[in-house]
Amino acid sequence: MLATMKTPFVAHAPSILVIHARDDVIEACRTAATSLGIPLRTVAELGDAAGVVHDTRPLVLVCDRAAGIGDASVAADLATTVDARVVQVDSSDTPATLASKLQTACVEAEKLRAARPG
Repeated sequence: MLATMKTPFVAHAPSILVIHARDDVIEACRTAATSLGIPLRTVAELGDAAGVVHDTRPLVLVCDRAAGIGDASVAADLATTVDARVVQVDSSDTPATLASKLQTACVEAEKLRAARPG
């Protein structure tokens, strides 16, 4: 007889979430994420980020540096709830630099999640 699970196992696919960013930053992140093979989601308003973070558990939360410290602070708080990393970017980041930042943050988040007990 098979044992029944009381709590279903739910795995969240790796993803990157861009929060409240300018179009050029979103497109640069989309290109970098595609090169890494990681899906990218976006939220236009900071207030929408909490629900998306809770539902999708992204590895990385990206903030547009031009949006300021308020967005970065909210992203940092959200990141702690799902063991994610925050990356601040702006339109002056080269594609290679951006891809490297995102890849490093994804690896760090995966290590953080793997180290969490239970």
